[in-house]
Amino acid sequence: MVALQFRRIDMTRSNWVGAIALALSAGAVSGTAANATTLQITVENTAASEGFSITPIYLAFHDGLFDAFDVDTAASAGLELLAELGNVSGLPAERTAVSPGSVATMAAAAGNGVPTIDPGETASVEIDVDGSANRFFTFLSML
Repeated sequence: MVALQFRRIDMTRSNWVGAIALALSAGAVSGTAANATTLQITVENTAASEGFSITPIYLAFHDGLFDAFDVDTAASAGLELLAELGNVSGLPAERTAVSPGSVATMAAAAGNGVPTIDPGETASVEIDVDGSANRFFTFLSML
């Protein structure tokens, strides 16, 4: 199980925007925001201590035109690179080609010498998102 938490960052206080607990799968969720805001995204690997690690998680907010994959269709080169090697480097160009105003970041564990998020570890990142332009959220990772 992986838990994702979203927190809006204000200058004077932090407010919860929402929390999503997700089974180990990639997908997309959508939502709206009144205006641009900074989100803090925290990913926690809640697998048992002898469980699996996950690669850095690619997090993208876009207009819905970025489609990471379709069932019964060959994977893109960027998605294949992620699925086979845990490398997200091919995804930014694929995303911006269809959704130029989108934003993305990567969540990876810090301080453990490897970028994987091991059982019990968390990774946090902040990203500026314009919810009116980028209402869709996509996250991708390899187990």
